[in-house]
Amino acid sequence: MTEYAPPTEAELSEHYGYIYKITNLVTGTVYIGEHKHVPGEAWTSYMGSSNYLDQEKRSYGLENFKKEWIAWTENEVQALLLEARYISKQLAKEGFCYNSSNSYALHRDPQENTKHFAFKASFRPKARLKAIIKELTALGKQASDDLAEQTALSELVFAHKLALHIKQRRVEATGRLDDADSKQARS
Repeated sequence: MTEYAPPTEAELSEHYGYIYKITNLVTGTVYIGEHKHVPGEAWTSYMGSSNYLDQEKRSYGLENFKKEWIAWTENEVQALLLEARYISKQLAKEGFCYNSSNSYALHRDPQENTKHFAFKASFRPKARLKAIIKELTALGKQASDDLAEQTALSELVFAHKLALHIKQRRVEATGRLDDADSKQARS
């Protein structure tokens, strides 16, 4: 990937968010992520959300990690699709990355990928999951003749529907809303 200068606050605030890459400078292992920009948040303050990556940062020291901008995103759905695409490219190139709990990561079985992604996505607010499904479905109807793109969109729609199902089963089993929906209900 081409190396770019860190984005400025002005550049960050012009977009929904961005795709980034964090590299362990000692091992060369990479983490690919998407992040929604928070006004006033410094570029260097957000360094990924992977538990494994966090362990590695503690082990190797933050000074041994480098964050790089990859691409801008203009909405949440585009962020999900681009993140998946860049993780897939990284896995094809290296065969491993820190994104082990991501649906596009180490699991080669597509059903396992979907289950892992759905579990992770099930912690999003219910209303947001429904909106993402609607947007992904609309994108699928407009998709090009590219079979890989159509398949990726279909898998993401299915994974988000499965996430809604997991969320509902969790509420039925525990009798309470999870944090994401509790916050939404209070606002």
